[in-house]
Amino acid sequence: MAQLHEQLAAAVEAWRKQGYPCDAYPTISEILEWSHDAESGSLRYLRRPQLRALETCWYLRLVLNTPHVFDLYRHFCPRPRELREALAVRRWETLNPDRLRYEMIFTESDTIAGDRTQAVRRFAEESEP
Repeated sequence: MAQLHEQLAAAVEAWRKQGYPCDAYPTISEILEWSHDAESGSLRYLRRPQLRALETCWYLRLVLNTPHVFDLYRHFCPRPRELREALAVRRWETLNPDRLRYEMIFTESDTIAGDRTQAVRRFAEESEP
């Protein structure tokens, strides 16, 4: 399974190839396409990493609606097993499956994975309504 940043980069690349479609903000495609010279195809004012960062930022903001980090993981890892692997969490129990936010108890004994679990628990707690 690809890492989150690799999946995000692939999604942004697909968005770029489609011409940056965004119904709510159609001018974003004009702005991002303007960064390239029409004749030569080279970048005008930005370096490639800078443009990629802007594309990623606008993709997260406009296309994915500025998701919470945990929701971003859920978007790219829709299956529970994929999500568990991406977060390096071995087991969890959902307290209330009817809630929209992710109220979870994580159980982990390894110290390194335990640190990751603390971060995920903090994200889950911050996202509660």
